[in-house]
Amino acid sequence: MTDIKIGQEDSNTFPNKKILEDIIESFSETTGLGVSLTDLDGIPVIDPGSSRMPDFCKIIRCSAEYKCYKSYATAGREAVKWDEPYVFRCHAGLIGLAVPVFMNTMHIGNIVCGLSLNPTKRTITQVIVLSLGNFI
Repeated sequence: MTDIKIGQEDSNTFPNKKILEDIIESFSETTGLGVSLTDLDGIPVIDPGSSRMPDFCKIIRCSAEYKCYKSYATAGREAVKWDEPYVFRCHAGLIGLAVPVFMNTMHIGNIVCGLSLNPTKRTITQVIVLSLGNFI
């Protein structure tokens, strides 16, 4: 596993944790969705959007967070496999979106967002468009 390092001098390091947190928080505020940056094992490294998770998700995460992390990790691997953002259903039935994060062509983590009980086509489309941003 490649650890996500923040603020250390290394080729696989994000340059500034504060900037990264601000970007993720801004995305979360804009979409109204919970957003996390996870490592390859699905464990949140930066999780400012967790306050926007549905209450159901918060309850499940408190009692079985390792299953949540496994869902995030699996979704991230699928996103890499298909070379696109991956819409997934977590172990508890919630819908989310995983987008892989690369540093120097190495998959080092994932942005996981959404986690909705009842997503609409518009919500999923909005998340995909905002996730891809300048790549479309």
